[in-house]
Amino acid sequence: MKLLVIDTSVASTLVIAAVDDRCFVVDSLPEPGSNTSRNIIPYVDRALQAFSLSVADLDCVAVAVGPGSFTGLRIGVSVANAFLTAGVKVLPVDLLQMLCFGEPEGCLAALPSRPGFCYTTRGELSLEAVAQEPCSVGVEHTGCARVLQREDYRAKLLSFARAHAAEAAQVPAEPLYLKKSQAERLRENKND
Repeated sequence: MKLLVIDTSVASTLVIAAVDDRCFVVDSLPEPGSNTSRNIIPYVDRALQAFSLSVADLDCVAVAVGPGSFTGLRIGVSVANAFLTAGVKVLPVDLLQMLCFGEPEGCLAALPSRPGFCYTTRGELSLEAVAQEPCSVGVEHTGCARVLQREDYRAKLLSFARAHAAEAAQVPAEPLYLKKSQAERLRENKND
């Protein structure tokens, strides 16, 4: 299987090309001044070139659809959906479902949302509520019992994409927005 994985859900850009059991990772850790919209296409090119792949060679493009950064999600989903024009199938990846992949049933998965809160598989919870869950998995700053380091997160994302690649379709992915964008909130407050 020839797979491309795109995750722009946070302030970093992650692209993974995978051919069978081998993979090549291009990952920019969150850093001030990083620009996902400027980095994404060169990262995709680097990942594909690592295996001398063309777009037509791909079986599937898996893309993180959220929850995450409003703008980041739009960028990643737009790039993944562009592959549809070349006949490549797209697999939308809900990151909370991905975090639960391979975990015990009932595990609480968490990703940071606003300060002091996390998106979880049970809705938005405070960091204190997440910290009280003995069976929880998430990324840094979530208070989870098991915190995935970046390398473990990448491995879990790739494993999830490989396991679910058969669900990919010639249908555009849509971002999973769990809250309104800042612009929408400002517009609503202005109209109140």
